[in-house]
Amino acid sequence: MQENLLKKNFYKFVRLTTFLSVILLLVSFLLNYFFKDLPHSPARPWLILFFLAITNLVFYYQVKASINKSSRSVNVFIITTGFKLLFFLAIIIIYALIFRNDAANFIIDFFILYLIFMIVEVIQIRKFQNSIQKD
Repeated sequence: MQENLLKKNFYKFVRLTTFLSVILLLVSFLLNYFFKDLPHSPARPWLILFFLAITNLVFYYQVKASINKSSRSVNVFIITTGFKLLFFLAIIIIYALIFRNDAANFIIDFFILYLIFMIVEVIQIRKFQNSIQKD
């Protein structure tokens, strides 16, 4: 039963984040096409795919922890968020050191995408935890 709940919610989330990523890629393309002077990082499409993968991975782990032991889910959420932030900070620093000319645009794009994916992830985690508590 719990395995089915995990699969159902995870696949629903993957569909949502994939749809969001396609929309973000389309918006990015349109912005680049119509506003050529608008500064952006050439890494933006790769960042969208990166956030898609990381968000889905972290969501799966958090949902699995919520199903196994709901009292542990808050701890898992805080720990995974902390590790994720450290990982993201390392990526930003490494990219900024390697590609100094694109550092500002990369950081802005990274931050915007982080906020978008974080909001979706938190909303979906809360919905999932509320559905578990009702059962």
